[in-house]
Amino acid sequence: VRSLAAQPVSSVAIEDIHRRSDGNPFFIEQLLAARADVGTHLPSELRDVLMARVDALQQPARTIIEVASVSGDDVGHDDLASVARQPADRLREQLRELVDAALLLPTRTADGADAYSFRHTLVREAVYASLLPAERRRLHQAWAETLSGHGAGTGPSLAHSIEVAHHRREARDPGALEASVAAGDHAMRSCSFSAATREYEAALQLWASEASSESAIDHVDLLVRFGRAAYYSKQDREAVAAYREALDETDDDARRSLIHWRLARSLWATGEWALATEAYEEALRTAPHEPPEARIRALAGLAQTYMANGQFRRSLPLGEQALERARAIGDRQLEGHILTTLGMDRAWLGEPDAGQAALVSALRIALELEDPDDVGRAYVCRVETLPLGGQTDEALVVAAEGLEVATRMGTMLSYGPSLHVAAAYTAFQAGRWGLAREHLARADELIAPSEMGPYRACHVLHMLAEQGDPDAHGVWQEASRRMDELPPSNYLVQLLVGAVVLEAYEGRYAEAAAIAEEAISVAARTDASIRASELAR
Repeated sequence: VRSLAAQPVSSVAIEDIHRRSDGNPFFIEQLLAARADVGTHLPSELRDVLMARVDALQQPARTIIEVASVSGDDVGHDDLASVARQPADRLREQLRELVDAALLLPTRTADGADAYSFRHTLVREAVYASLLPAERRRLHQAWAETLSGHGAGTGPSLAHSIEVAHHRREARDPGALEASVAAGDHAMRSCSFSAATREYEAALQLWASEASSESAIDHVDLLVRFGRAAYYSKQDREAVAAYREALDETDDDARRSLIHWRLARSLWATGEWALATEAYEEALRTAPHEPPEARIRALAGLAQTYMANGQFRRSLPLGEQALERARAIGDRQLEGHILTTLGMDRAWLGEPDAGQAALVSALRIALELEDPDDVGRAYVCRVETLPLGGQTDEALVVAAEGLEVATRMGTMLSYGPSLHVAAAYTAFQAGRWGLAREHLARADELIAPSEMGPYRACHVLHMLAEQGDPDAHGVWQEASRRMDELPPSNYLVQLLVGAVVLEAYEGRYAEAAAIAEEAISVAARTDASIRASELAR
């Protein structure tokens, strides 16, 4: 694709062309020549080529392939028979004609049932495009009704839920909104956060239409569900927008406090640290005393933002107060969440053993409850703080374990990059520079360095400077442009240490000394005095 394209083509567009072309060079050329964006319609020349064999079919066989095209690339025999409503012997004849024409391939479903797949996904696209809109809607409705009859007893799979929701939306079925929300909920339970985001987004689009007029689904609740899914799938700005819209639509104090708390988490992820702190403070201000959960969450959130800003002594009493209240109401999730903050506080205040004890307890609770956000956060915090007690090797083991868990829990986009970057810095500290570079490369594969922002720079600048990597200059230039946005935290001190090394190694000693003085000033405004030894050196 890159050799044929006159202009740069994004990796997303290349993946889309690869999926649709199955690697066929002619199809690749045709798709590339006609495309304006991902998922564009087939060019007429390619559609004519693909439809040549379809047009030669007998009408009954063509009807069957049209029914199959609405299902997708793969279709079960029994489902096809149900939607097509053909006698068994006649259906076999029509399927034989389609297989002989090299349009369908016999295959099997995951549970071993007879099925068929399109020989090429573009054939399915072309057949589907040839249907009249009313016919498409009728067939989508038939597929929705057929598939909705499945899944009794053990419950439907995630793929089944998403497929039913898709057919109901395309059929303009009155139940499409509820089906999309159900599919989103199923995806969240399955830790398939990108899928959940898509399903909730589809539900929100339906809400804007007449489909929402008689729905029992609460719009604010739907916005919050979308925000959570978007946050987990690293679509932080979309999450922020959803939470702000939800705040505009509710005046319930308890609800507003919890939404402010979620908004703050997403703002922090986008690098809007000052706004995140304001949102946490607003969450505490608006939280009612009863029921207590909203107020405890707000206390925990404010403690967390103070901790992240390097204000550990300010964070600690808030966290301890929140922990006591969480335990009093028996809220295990809140208890674990707060213990992570307290573990960071104590580790950075010179109590590494007490800090690790709190973090180990937090991780155990998060794993027990299978809370993906708290699991990821606890692993990152353990990797960052174990070296404070000289346990760099254990930190690398914990990082590897955390990455395995993130893969299983579907949080590689949200927590995988942070774990890789934290592990890179830890490996660098341990003198394992090759391993450090491997972790950094993996982080950059998951998310573009520009999207990860200052967190990456704070962890890798020192390493890049020591290694004489030319990328160090770009990292420092970009980070220095955003210095005013960064809170005066231990991370900022860590970044400035790397800048001192970079300037000094290149002979700019006056600049290096000035940055060191700035770092001392930053450290003095935080509780990050543990960095003093690095600055002194």
